[in-house]
Amino acid sequence: MVLGSVSVTFYLASFIRPIIWVLYISAGCAGFGVGIIWTVQGYFVTINSTAKRVLRNTGVFWGLYMSTLVTGNLFYFFMVRAYPAKGHKPYSQADLDILDYRRMLIFSIFTAASALGVLVFSLVVHPWVGKIPRPRDDILTGTTPHNDVALQQQTFRGPKEAFLATVKFMFRKDMVILMPMFFYIGIEGCFWGSVYITALGYTDRFGERQEEMVGLAGVFAGGGEIAGGLILGLLGKWMHFNGKDSALMFGMILHIVACYLTFLNTPAESALAETKDWPYIGEPNPYLAMFVSFIFGLGDALWNNQLMAYLGEVYRHECVSVFAVYQFWCALAAALAFVSASFLTLPWQLLGVIAVSIPSAAGFCYVEWKSLRNHPLVPI
Repeated sequence: MVLGSVSVTFYLASFIRPIIWVLYISAGCAGFGVGIIWTVQGYFVTINSTAKRVLRNTGVFWGLYMSTLVTGNLFYFFMVRAYPAKGHKPYSQADLDILDYRRMLIFSIFTAASALGVLVFSLVVHPWVGKIPRPRDDILTGTTPHNDVALQQQTFRGPKEAFLATVKFMFRKDMVILMPMFFYIGIEGCFWGSVYITALGYTDRFGERQEEMVGLAGVFAGGGEIAGGLILGLLGKWMHFNGKDSALMFGMILHIVACYLTFLNTPAESALAETKDWPYIGEPNPYLAMFVSFIFGLGDALWNNQLMAYLGEVYRHECVSVFAVYQFWCALAAALAFVSASFLTLPWQLLGVIAVSIPSAAGFCYVEWKSLRNHPLVPI
């Protein structure tokens, strides 16, 4: 996690004095680092949770993690307010100087905060230093596990063994069935986290609030993420015994509604460039745009928490491999989504999000129901 967070810190620092070739290299380093961080964080949450509490712990982790969306975007919003460009595009040299100073200040503070995160990660006690603690409950039945060394053996595999085991694990039946969901997590995260927020910033019809909409959209999306994490944290024990499919289906409905409202409230060309076009409802409504950001965040929390909790429960003894496979498909989908976002208008991207969400939810429900059928859970 230290290596991954150093990579992300380098990426943030590259924006202080942006140089094209440095930005490309740092972006690749950030992708490498984020892949490491997510795989190891999933492992940490899993081994420090019992079967009954993994969803609760995942919800708490997700709420804390996504709280940075609120604080970071609020900071950006107030910085835009404090250092606005006085004129209109094309900007004068004085306005460009203001924007440069604002960018340097914002990314200097973000870089310092990320460096503090590196320090925190360096203080985390690594579970593979000593004997790995095991919970009192088995992952599915709530009984004492018969094999205490399975997770230990996985932890001490060499790099070659771990890589080959992960590749083999990738083609298991359940992993293939879950692959559309892994893809969907990457696609929808790219859409609401980048494409939608960018589209709001490119919608000239918002007037003077245009740039501020970017920060506010992130704040409301973060609010939705935190709300979803807290709700699932409170309902974690109930969902452990009654299944996670209901929350995930609700998340799918939220995202379909959010996509439809985005289609109505955001110009089609706004995903590609600044536009003065009108959306389908006429004057774009900033309050509706913020509501859409909130339900995108809430739905994203429901999707991610259900998936992470399921993987942590069912594949506890193979959690490194399963989170590596999950992160691989998720990152691949995000990369493809970013490429398509450079030439597809907003309606086509929305259609793609909805189209992938349906088989994703169906695949998750299938493996979840099969798991509950094979390993019925009885409340203790």
